[in-house]
Amino acid sequence: MSQPAKVLLLFAHPESQDSVANRVLLKPATQLSNVTVHDLYAHYPDFFIDIPREQALLREHEVIVFQHPLYTYSCPALLKEWLDREETNWRESTGVA
Repeated sequence: MSQPAKVLLLFAHPESQDSVANRVLLKPATQLSNVTVHDLYAHYPDFFIDIPREQALLREHEVIVFQHPLYTYSCPALLKEWLDREETNWRESTGVA
């Protein structure tokens, strides 16, 4: 039997303590051995993102899942910052656009 894919769940909710829906979705994910839940607001409350650490996390996983609230058809500010910085640094480090 093959191993399940390693999943990185990027969780980005600025007020997760007030979100019942996100707690309900997150709890079972934390109990799966092949899932790493990465709470961006817990790790980077000051918005200073550790790009090398984030790139290492991405390399270690085969599937990336984004869990966040939808704000006017967009994501929270920290996730937007993460996406912008990560994409730019990934492109520069790999030479792939």
